[in-house]
Amino acid sequence: MENTVGQSSNRPRKWWIAGLWASIAPPVAFLYTGNPVWSTAGFTGLAVWIGGSLATDFWVRLYALATLLLVGLVYSAIPVFFALARRNQYYPRSSNTGKAYVAVLVIWLAALFFVNQTAKSIMSIGIVASKAGAMENTILPGDFVLVDLRAYADHPPHRGDLVVCTKPRDTRDEDLILRVAALPGDTLLLQNKIVYINHRRAGTPSTAVFADPTRIISAGESVRDNLGPITVAAGEYFLLGDNRDMAEDSRLWGAISRSNIVGRAIVIGYSLDGLIARIERFGLRLDKYDG
Repeated sequence: MENTVGQSSNRPRKWWIAGLWASIAPPVAFLYTGNPVWSTAGFTGLAVWIGGSLATDFWVRLYALATLLLVGLVYSAIPVFFALARRNQYYPRSSNTGKAYVAVLVIWLAALFFVNQTAKSIMSIGIVASKAGAMENTILPGDFVLVDLRAYADHPPHRGDLVVCTKPRDTRDEDLILRVAALPGDTLLLQNKIVYINHRRAGTPSTAVFADPTRIISAGESVRDNLGPITVAAGEYFLLGDNRDMAEDSRLWGAISRSNIVGRAIVIGYSLDGLIARIERFGLRLDKYDG
């Protein structure tokens, strides 16, 4: 037998009130429509998502986030349908009290506040908007890149990785994406645009470009085409842009400390050329080095 309050008091549910509550706090909307079990499911789903976000693998965390967004949209719409089904007849239940509404609302808002304050550390997924052309044609201006902020928690960067870093001695809060060319202890030589690591010619990514391929600038004039040999110090990494003739990278400001590397670029989430979406670049993987 349903637990109701005032069996003789018929109070039909209004779909727009359910929709309003759903936009603020879906669990409260389910209380309003007389579905407290669904209200509990919202908190359970949030807890499951937090658990999935603690996973080590980047793709598990990303799929957990995508699932949360998709399921969250559906979950928020369901109360409206429940209200429509009870638009003519509904007898309030024990969950339809002001105290119950306030209690669930406070708990939901507290949960959202916690997630908002800890989301970055829980998910360890960042996003970087590419503005300059240092990584063309691997990354284009207008690409929005998803970053694994937990990528180097258990191991150091590898040669060829696309890392997100901050420029040394730069007071601007600006993240850069560049490729790891040399590791601590490596000897690097740049000779006539060709990179040598430990006396062996290094591969060049297939998407790298040379804007000025036929002109060679001597080391006395610029470090663009000729540099070294230099040995990378312990705890530092030498980074290069794939747009080799135009990039501002370690050739200009030296190898960077491990502390300046904040994560690894994994995939292009979406891409815009002005206001036009470059759909063909959506989901383009960046964690497969072909150099």
